[in-house]
Amino acid sequence: MSHCPTPARRKKAEKERKKSKEEARGAKPHRQEREKEKAEKATLDRDWRIAQDGVEKAGNQVGVPLPVRYKRNTG
Repeated sequence: MSHCPTPARRKKAEKERKKSKEEARGAKPHRQEREKEKAEKATLDRDWRIAQDGVEKAGNQVGVPLPVRYKRNTG
């Protein structure tokens, strides 16, 4: 039997080491905050775009006079 750990165990141990190193540095919470802010900004941006699209569509339907060339001849 080999003395070196299986690849899965090695990977897990490496992950644990990396995690503890990041926690010692205190980098983890900041990264989570940054990702959270980025996600919030993306949703706000998307909502704003959807709203603008709705405004444009509504503008074409409700009470906005059409240019003369689109009016029907009623003569």
